[in-house]
Amino acid sequence: MREIKFRAWDGKKFYYWDILELAILDSETIRNGQLKYGFQQYIGLKDKQGKEIYEGDIIKLHPLRKADPICFVQIIFSEAQFNMYSLDGKQRYVRELFEENLCKNVEVIGNIHKTKSEVFSFESKK
Repeated sequence: MREIKFRAWDGKKFYYWDILELAILDSETIRNGQLKYGFQQYIGLKDKQGKEIYEGDIIKLHPLRKADPICFVQIIFSEAQFNMYSLDGKQRYVRELFEENLCKNVEVIGNIHKTKSEVFSFESKK
């Protein structure tokens, strides 16, 4: 069974909770807007460096075959599962995210709150 953990961004840094801590989180903190963005869930996998992968993370997807390009994708919860989408959210990647072999080719390089515009500009220069 995977760990159920969450994080939230306040505009400057992330705050992290496991499911029990989240259950007793001060509702005043949430109501007053101290957490500017919604909660993002840990997907239960780690990248090739051992870093936990969360919904909203931007990952560098190294090719499984030499002929394939390097892709930059974001993790989005949709269709009752975690999926990989292009940074503009228009293209869904069909590779099975939960394959153990795929995680060996994944590297978390940032998240939608801090890194998305930087990666977009890099990707458009290719």
